[in-house]
Amino acid sequence: MTQAIQIVAFLLLLALLFVAYRLWDLLGTLKRTIQGLEETRHQITVVVERANGVVDQVDAMLKERIEPTLHTAQEAVEHVQSATRSVAESAASLRLMVARAEASASVGRLLAAGGTLAGALLQRRRQAAETTKPEEGKSRKPKRRWILGK
Repeated sequence: MTQAIQIVAFLLLLALLFVAYRLWDLLGTLKRTIQGLEETRHQITVVVERANGVVDQVDAMLKERIEPTLHTAQEAVEHVQSATRSVAESAASLRLMVARAEASASVGRLLAAGGTLAGALLQRRRQAAETTKPEEGKSRKPKRRWILGK
């Protein structure tokens, strides 16, 4: 029985040695994993620092170059809007003037046509008066005719 206890103790010792070896191996693997994680953390820190540098550069560029350009563009847009309003107002005034000119031209055409018509009527009356002259022996008073306000 002592021999059985010795064999069991030996087997237990072998099992403990195997467990210790596995733990030692696991500890080594954990060390390598931790070192890998530390390297990764360091690389991530470097990348974050570079990203922060890029963000700072972009921010500086926005403030130094793009912001004044945007202000200039905004002013240009305001000037274009003002000019567009002026052009629209001018176009409206021009439309009104054209409408008035067309109305004046229509009135002028009507007056010209009326003047021509009045002239033709006067000429007919004169011709009619000449053809129906009173005899020389009779004196008649000429009738006054009111034509076109005369």
